[in-house]
Amino acid sequence: MKRFWLVFALAVPVLILTGCGINFFNGPSVSFSTVPGALGYSISSSGVITVGERVLTFRNRAGAMGVTLTGYTIEFFNENGAPVDAIESAAGIDNVSRGSLNLFVPPGIDCTSPDLDLGCTVNSAGATFVEGPVVSTQGYQLLPDGIVLAHLEHCTIEDQNADGFSGLVCPTGWYGEITFTGVSTTGRGYVSGPHILAIAPPN
Repeated sequence: MKRFWLVFALAVPVLILTGCGINFFNGPSVSFSTVPGALGYSISSSGVITVGERVLTFRNRAGAMGVTLTGYTIEFFNENGAPVDAIESAAGIDNVSRGSLNLFVPPGIDCTSPDLDLGCTVNSAGATFVEGPVVSTQGYQLLPDGIVLAHLEHCTIEDQNADGFSGLVCPTGWYGEITFTGVSTTGRGYVSGPHILAIAPPN
């Protein structure tokens, strides 16, 4: 019995390392952030709401293959983790935000002779593993009008002055979960996420 458990204990790390190797060498692994960080909106002294755009930035980890991101979906939740009931706006009832992308995230591999279509791969001459370059999109308005209106419905106004709603108190803890889809350089479907996007109170 002791011999059996010794063999089992030695075999488990081998299996785990093998599994990690398969993902590390072959699959895209994209990190993601937005600039500025949190989703948000502002309100002028006359009550005009402006929703700010966010630039999406991506980077592949060392050893990961390239991927073309083709779209995203965002679902929105309140501070209790319950889905937000969006309020109908001119755009309709939009409690889920969807958008299209066409952005190639280069692999986390450097080499001496990149392929014209695939770039560097683990089979390229002189291949070395490095973090991929940071790539960015244009600005996207990720926060739907219906979510903004729902968030404002839970706010209270303590003071209003000529500089705007400086005394507007709104709930914190609201957030979105964004998921990206795409296709790797080998033609396989790719899904990244969900990633958390905090919703900041209006400024």
